[in-house]
Amino acid sequence: MHNGITNDLSYRSSITRPDFGKLNNYSYYLNRYSYQEGNPDLVSQITHSFNYSMQYKFLYLRLGYAYNKNYIGTYFYSSPTDSSSICNTWANYKKEQELSAMLNIHHKFNFYEPSLMLYGAKRMLKVNVTDGTNSVHKPFFVIDSDNNFHLPANILLDIEYEYTSSGSSSYFIFHSMNIFNMSIQKSFLNDNLQLSMQVNDLFHNNISKYNGNINNISFYQKEDQDQRIFSVSLVYRFNNY
Repeated sequence: MHNGITNDLSYRSSITRPDFGKLNNYSYYLNRYSYQEGNPDLVSQITHSFNYSMQYKFLYLRLGYAYNKNYIGTYFYSSPTDSSSICNTWANYKKEQELSAMLNIHHKFNFYEPSLMLYGAKRMLKVNVTDGTNSVHKPFFVIDSDNNFHLPANILLDIEYEYTSSGSSSYFIFHSMNIFNMSIQKSFLNDNLQLSMQVNDLFHNNISKYNGNINNISFYQKEDQDQRIFSVSLVYRFNNY
């Protein structure tokens, strides 16, 4: 520690072995156009990661780099016996790399207590496509703002907003999305009784959309799981300990 600044530099090496579900040679019917099978030829993935972190008062910074040798990822190809059918399996890619940075700010100003997290990453992977090799490396960033308001009469208001930009992961390109959550909480009887109300994904924007290209296959998928939630809870603590 120097002048209140804490620095840390680390290196870590790890190995990820494929589980049985990825190694078995059985085929599973998914629908008339696709099936899934394992890959007995998978080898272990070896990861080398370097991380640097710095903390000063209410500021925290982390920089990272990861190199994944024999990266284990999903793999799609057309059935050799039926061109209209697609096989979903796993394969070893020569390498995958990731650069990342995160900045976190957390401080309390009287009744207002904000927390801001900024995260950015760039993942790099090469895959085979129809006309050769495609390098997928579109960076993305995340903004997560959590705001606590300590109001009079033991009322706590929390407003959270998260935005994720468009970017790539593996050979998938994800579309941008944002989430807005809000909750309010009040305590009674020396904090023994607590009433809270919470709403998640208020504007229904937590929808995952992505597309990808590999070999001679192009696909697009939209996942709308409708995670909007409104809840009310009442808790009485007979003994705070």
